Amino acid sequence: NRRYLNNTVYNLTGPVAGSALVKTLADPSGRTIKGTLGNCSGGTTPWGTILSGEENFNGYFVSPGTSASDKRYGLTSSSTARKWELDDPRFDTRNAGYENETNRFGWIVEV
Repeated sequence: NRRYLNNTVYNLTGPVAGSALVKTLADPSGRTIKGTLGNCSGGTTPWGTILSGEENFNGYFVSPGTSASDKRYGLTSSSTARKWELDDPRFDTRNAGYENETNRFGWIVEV
C-alpha cells in the first residue's frame, strides 16, 4: 500500500508539461507537481495503473479572486477552512511566484 498526499511529488506529462501556465517559484520547469488534492472517482487502466480524478481543489487556495481563471475555479480572497495558506505559501496565489499554483491541480492523476 502507498499513500498519495498533498506533498507527494508527481511528474507532469502531456501537452501542459513545461507550459508557462504551470510554472511556479518552487517549480520553474513546470514539470514537477507537489501533491494531489480532493481525489475522487477512479479506475484501473488496461495496463494496470490507477487513475484518480482531482476535484474540489479550489477550497484549498486563497487568490485575488479577480481573474477569469480565479472566477472559473471559484477562488476568492477569503481565508480557507483549512488555513493551509498560513503555513505554505503555495496555497495563497497572491504570493509572488505562486500565481499559477491552482493550474497544477484538478487533473486526472495516473499512479
